[in-house]
Amino acid sequence: MNEFLEQFLVESRELVDQATRELLALEGAPEEKQKIDSAFRAFHTLKGCAGIVDFSAMSRAVNRAEEALSEVRRGDASASPALVGDCLNVVDQVVQWLDEIEASGELPYAPDAAAHAAIARFAEHEPRPRQTVPEEEAPSEPASLDLTAVARRLLEEQLLVIADGDPAGRTGRVAAGGRVAGNVLRRLALSAEARNVDRAVASFLADGDAGPLIEAIAGSLEAHQAIAPIVPAVARPSAAARSFRVDAERVNALVALTGELIVAKNAIAHVSRSADEAGNPLAPVLRAERARLERLLARLQETALNLRVVPLRSVFERFQRVVRELAIDLAKPAVLVLQGDDTEADRMIVDMLFEPLLHIVRNAMDHGVESAPERAAAGKPAIATIGLRAHRQGPHVLVEVDDDGRGVDVAQVRRVAAERKVMNSAALSGASDAEILDLIFMPGFSTKDAVSDLSGRGVGMDAVRATVERIGGRVSVESDPGRGSRFRLTLPYSLMVTSVMTVEAGGQTFGIPLDSVVETLRLPRERIHPIGTGGAFVLRDRTIPLIDLGQSLGATGERAGDSDALVVVASIAGQVGAVEVDRLGERMEVILKPLDGLLAGVGGVAGATLTGDGRVLLVLDLQELLG
Repeated sequence: MNEFLEQFLVESRELVDQATRELLALEGAPEEKQKIDSAFRAFHTLKGCAGIVDFSAMSRAVNRAEEALSEVRRGDASASPALVGDCLNVVDQVVQWLDEIEASGELPYAPDAAAHAAIARFAEHEPRPRQTVPEEEAPSEPASLDLTAVARRLLEEQLLVIADGDPAGRTGRVAAGGRVAGNVLRRLALSAEARNVDRAVASFLADGDAGPLIEAIAGSLEAHQAIAPIVPAVARPSAAARSFRVDAERVNALVALTGELIVAKNAIAHVSRSADEAGNPLAPVLRAERARLERLLARLQETALNLRVVPLRSVFERFQRVVRELAIDLAKPAVLVLQGDDTEADRMIVDMLFEPLLHIVRNAMDHGVESAPERAAAGKPAIATIGLRAHRQGPHVLVEVDDDGRGVDVAQVRRVAAERKVMNSAALSGASDAEILDLIFMPGFSTKDAVSDLSGRGVGMDAVRATVERIGGRVSVESDPGRGSRFRLTLPYSLMVTSVMTVEAGGQTFGIPLDSVVETLRLPRERIHPIGTGGAFVLRDRTIPLIDLGQSLGATGERAGDSDALVVVASIAGQVGAVEVDRLGERMEVILKPLDGLLAGVGGVAGATLTGDGRVLLVLDLQELLG
């Protein structure tokens, strides 16, 4: 793909986001001029981008949406939901074209039919005829001319667009080659010496010759420089100078190198400890240099991470469209409220967040939000509210989705769980409401009697939990009957570094993700009761399943019957389990890499890393081991 197409893709996707955002906002405030103008400018610039790469089909489709918004700006049409929908359809088509270009590296083949279909949807929104002033009432010649408006019109004709309400401060080039600055417009509008410009304007309007007008503007500027010299603006770094685009692969390469340095840091820490144990006279120097390296590496790690973090806004704003379409499909009027969309997280986390949030939002609209008659009977507003919120909490990012619907019917969940024998009757009757609510994340579990396009198949919530936990996060749900429900996703801020605790079992050393560890304890063996191939014990009135890590990994030999069991208690997928180990090791930060090649299918292992002494450390997948 050539550099022009690459730049076209980047800029077009940014403009698509702007157009979508402003169109959805415009639907809620159809008279807000700022939203109309912003959406219009997005389409206008998109059309220019298409022209640069000679993508005529896209230019025609975008131009029709621009014309429709231009009619709204003039007052010849209203920003009706139908018109907004047609403009959004153009955006959808543009996104499809952009995806094709990104995949093939070339402009789409035969795009005219799609462009024609997008344009045809606007047929019912033709503008009404504009009222004109009767010929006999029109003045024979203008009493005075609004030079600012005329200059703007001239400059637009000469390929320069000036933002409404801000004629000053914009610079550009006129096709005829004249030097015109934004300050000229203000100066001419206030000047009493602009009669020669008036004549040049009249000449231009009569014969279309722009040359005399350009000369008059330049001459007026020169004539007035002595009276009111232009004060040069203070030189400030432009936005382009302060920021620039970097290819994602380069950022990923920097992150990978940072990971290698973390491995080297762990190796130096190992050497430093060995020197201490051996009483080596260089040990104090090694400790000091290790501490210095750790400080520098921490700063490098933070810098590399900041290059890869992005705001959640890119994901959150996509749900304005999702909620709009669900509200139409389900006949449940709803509005989406966003908070904390400027919260940042690792780009890999942001990229994977859309799918689980989509399941939750669809669940909220289909299961949670009541129909209009039900909301009226309950005394609720006719328009439901879906909230999408985020905030940073230490090393985690919390994302919440809530609604003001009926909430989750805990009694119905219990009933379905009993019918499907998800839990035995004793455990079911003794389970708390929170434990019952957690059942909705089980694979295949659904309280819907009928299958629809949105729900009822028992998929969705289990996919949410699986996706979130795959990156080291957690998901939970709260419900207030009659008032609504809230889903909370606790996500790591970054996937760059994982904290692990090393343990020994069966003569081998393994890593356990520290986020999963609840506590460690020594347990008298008489408190462990055999159950099947494993065991269980009671901790604070709660029965916790236990597996012997060494035996589960194939180690042989009997343990001493009088020794206490060393147990690591962990929380996985909302359930608490425990593993017995031989010894606890150290805590360390590692770069976790997935297994590949012949080891790719090994069960119970989340990935591998290198320890300070160069050994390969397997990090366990506790969810699979305890599941």
